[in-house]
Amino acid sequence: MKRRLQGPPAKSKFLAVRNFIRYNRVPCHSFINQFAKQVNALFTNMFTKTDFYFLGAAVVSLLASVALWFLYDKEAGLFVGIWVPSILAFWVGVKVSLLAHIIGRGGSSRK
Repeated sequence: MKRRLQGPPAKSKFLAVRNFIRYNRVPCHSFINQFAKQVNALFTNMFTKTDFYFLGAAVVSLLASVALWFLYDKEAGLFVGIWVPSILAFWVGVKVSLLAHIIGRGGSSRK
């Protein structure tokens, strides 16, 4: 027995796929919502407010470097461009020192 698909007849392939998903209960939207919730939980658990400041500073530095390269002077763009890895390296150093302090292996209490 052939299963009859529900929904109105479609005029194009795109509309046929859309109607199939809409009227035949394909769990596409629930998968997307679940994926979005997992990504949101990952970012809220992994990054703190300070991390977003470091990432923002790196992005602003990158954009300023590109703007200086094309609009003003290539050497100025290179100079500002080397700030990006410096900011990110400083961010990693801060994260490592905070994690070491949380674990209890950092600070001036070593002997």
